[in-house]
Amino acid sequence: MAATGLLGFNPYGKGVAIDFSSKPTQLAIQLEQREQAKREALEKSFMDYEKSINPAGMRKVDSDVFLQKLAENKSFYLQNRDRILNPAKYGYDAQSQFMSNNKGLLGLIDQSKQAAANEKIVNQNVYQAMQKGKTLHDGLIQELDRQKLSVVDPNYKIVDAYALQFDNKYDEAAFNKNVWGGLTLPTKEVPTTLPSGKVQYTKTSYLTPDLAQTVAINAINEYKTKPESTKNFNNLMKDANVFSAAEKEFGEAFKYTDPQTKKTVIPKIETPEQFVAGYALLKKPTGAMSTGKEDYPWLTKFRMTQAAINGRAGKRDEEMGDPVDTYLAEARSGKTFAGLEGENIEVMNLPETILRDLGKNKRPAVIGRGLGDDEFYNIVFQLDSKGNKMDLIDWTKTEKIPPSQLRASVVARALPSGAKVKLVEGGKKESKFKNARKFN
Repeated sequence: MAATGLLGFNPYGKGVAIDFSSKPTQLAIQLEQREQAKREALEKSFMDYEKSINPAGMRKVDSDVFLQKLAENKSFYLQNRDRILNPAKYGYDAQSQFMSNNKGLLGLIDQSKQAAANEKIVNQNVYQAMQKGKTLHDGLIQELDRQKLSVVDPNYKIVDAYALQFDNKYDEAAFNKNVWGGLTLPTKEVPTTLPSGKVQYTKTSYLTPDLAQTVAINAINEYKTKPESTKNFNNLMKDANVFSAAEKEFGEAFKYTDPQTKKTVIPKIETPEQFVAGYALLKKPTGAMSTGKEDYPWLTKFRMTQAAINGRAGKRDEEMGDPVDTYLAEARSGKTFAGLEGENIEVMNLPETILRDLGKNKRPAVIGRGLGDDEFYNIVFQLDSKGNKMDLIDWTKTEKIPPSQLRASVVARALPSGAKVKLVEGGKKESKFKNARKFN
């Protein structure tokens, strides 16, 4: 049977003979050529797209991730080339995945460039703050570390360049001023017996429990309210030498007696707050320090006593005016009685020696002072029918005390030897007592 040419098959031949001149064959060839052209065009488009992906301006940490993802996407393309270029035949999944990977690369580049721009502003603000003497807040350091990660890292976090928190630089002088400012250590005379037998007194300051408590409260307040102080002492606490010195000072200041064992307990530092308190106590001002002249004990004591007496007398003369008037003003009791014609009389608090001087029949007087006329009286109270004393003045027996007599008694019995007292009555000078004997 002769070949028809319809199928391009010769039954008498030894193989398949394709008739390229037939129309179906030509159509099939043309369609294949078109598909090939499409594939080539699509592949060229993919290659051009890949070339357009420019990683310039990315951060190094992101650039490394980009190159890795780019290599992975190329490998995916080579393994799935036919499926990517023939979506009509194999479906669009491989092509969609390839395009999605490309878009992911572009997104990575954009994120990295934005991160680089923001990081630049953050670094500028940090630098400017450091130039002003500020320090990084502890929380900010952690945020800056997370900002350095790749943008694809789940721990990455962008830092708001305009919401940065900085701490002032720790100032030791300011800390000491805020803790110790306005506080003054008391002083005491510490005796030292010399080989010669003489005694030398040294004035030195010392810490009281109340002052130690106040200093501790001030220091802990600085630690808790000022981040720069918190950071400084948290770091300083790690210094073994400083910690040991602070613990010794803390233990000495806050030692106590155990009520059960009756033994002295020296506490140890257990918290940062206690360390800060101990450190603050290390910074206590030394106060006035002076060493007196060497003297024998009895002579030193005599001179110190005499100096104190004369000092008080001098202070009264210089600052308080007439020492007798000052003494009588301080002796007011506040207890008053009704006097004649509405005149109130106030009982005076005076020592027994003065009351006996001014009393009668060897009985101590009750001395009152007129609040209106400023006269002094030897008060006698009325008696009831049973002979008991009443809170009513018996003016028939109450007498005025001459001012000179009262002043003389005060000078003799109450004032120090260094006082120089003028006795005045009626505005006229009567006499002057010098070296009057002190109160006995």
